[in-house]
Amino acid sequence: MFLTTHILCATREICLLQYAFLCSKVCNNDEWELNLLRRGANEWTKRNYSGYSKLKTIKGAAYHKEDEEFNFFDPDDKSLTFSTKNLRWRYFNIISPGTADIEEVPFKYFINYSQREKLKDKLELVENVSLSTCGTQMTVGTLVFSESITADAADDQSKRHQLKGVWIHPRFYQVSSNDQSW
Repeated sequence: MFLTTHILCATREICLLQYAFLCSKVCNNDEWELNLLRRGANEWTKRNYSGYSKLKTIKGAAYHKEDEEFNFFDPDDKSLTFSTKNLRWRYFNIISPGTADIEEVPFKYFINYSQREKLKDKLELVENVSLSTCGTQMTVGTLVFSESITADAADDQSKRHQLKGVWIHPRFYQVSSNDQSW
């Protein structure tokens, strides 16, 4: 998974990048590798995490500016957090709000948003269509993870359709390649 954080909006003529990171699971292992590039740095900082978290996949990721932490979420209510202040990892089990007096996740996030909001109906897609979306940030502090809606079982597999798309909320910005500078 690749994520960047910006000081200035990514669609402006001058885009200031604060952090870029690449997080991946080390093959045949429960170890995660994070490669972090700070603004102004000439090389990547590499950090590994091999704990008891048993995070299998990353379903969503976000950077919390006030805490200076990257948050990685899996589909089973687990979270792995990396602090850019002290370069340390923390692992969390996410529980329902109000269950205990403990630290809260700094983001509101939606699971099964596409199904709950009936996106297939709103997009007027037929029943034999599967839909996959990548995650997005709806508003500051509100995330929607990547999701898949499987088509209803069809007698003839050749009639099933798989669609892939990018939902950019609230709007799509297109930047000319001539206007980009790094």
